[in-house]
Amino acid sequence: AGIELVSVTRHLANSAQVDEAAAKILSVPHHAVVIASNTAAVAYFCKLYRRSGGTGQIVALSSAEATQLAAVVGKEAARGVLISQVVPNPRDKRSLLMREFATAYAKFGQADVMPTLIMTEGYIGARVLIEGLQRSGASPTGATLARALDAQRSVSIAGYRVNMKRSNTPRLTTLSVLDGEGTLRW
Repeated sequence: AGIELVSVTRHLANSAQVDEAAAKILSVPHHAVVIASNTAAVAYFCKLYRRSGGTGQIVALSSAEATQLAAVVGKEAARGVLISQVVPNPRDKRSLLMREFATAYAKFGQADVMPTLIMTEGYIGARVLIEGLQRSGASPTGATLARALDAQRSVSIAGYRVNMKRSNTPRLTTLSVLDGEGTLRW
């Protein structure tokens, strides 16, 4: 695609200590920054990067929670950050799975907290676990659960297909952007 990787850097795992990483990225000409880290690290990186004059497109993996990112870093620094999504939009009422999630969230979730992508991932994981337990027999054990899940090539959860086998085939990923109000737009 004619894309050249110009720099790779790391930061201390499970931390937001990204000062050196931000400085290294800012020291080389670039057009975009892809960040594979936790929400706190992505937020702090965005803040440092923008404050230091960084103008490249920031792309974060789904491990960074978009709504928390905007709350931590501020609307202006978060504006324009792209977030990859590997699950459906939790507010997409066209999806049966997301309608079921919304119903469960209304019953069990916090009324003052909007559903997030990470909550959606957790919900899908829980539904896969329930499916596996149902296929594990009358008295499921860890071993019968593992066998039941391993026996499945894929599982359909309310029409959303979850591949249960490792694959080199790329999955569809959606990119969403944080707008000027700190809201994730799909």
